[in-house]
Amino acid sequence: GRATPKELEILGVTDENTTIARPQGCRFCNNTGYKGRIAVHEVMYINEPMKAAVMRERNLDILRKMASDNGMNTLWESSRNLVLKGVTSIQEMMMLNAE
Repeated sequence: GRATPKELEILGVTDENTTIARPQGCRFCNNTGYKGRIAVHEVMYINEPMKAAVMRERNLDILRKMASDNGMNTLWESSRNLVLKGVTSIQEMMMLNAE
């Protein structure tokens, strides 16, 4: 269904016509709204500057910024993309990222 204003805010989306999947139970999913599993990955690419920074840097915010600039795909971004593709729900994304 159409995303609520709060869901749009959580997803960082401005298009009010954005639709997202909502779990609905059926006999095939044992009335959970979900069937099967999908891996959600956080991948950090290590190049020489990143390797050197990890060895010397104590500030986690700086390391996160460097990793992002180097193409890191965070757990939040991966799960957000799965919600926007209709693979999973925003409720699952929020539970995953709360851990």
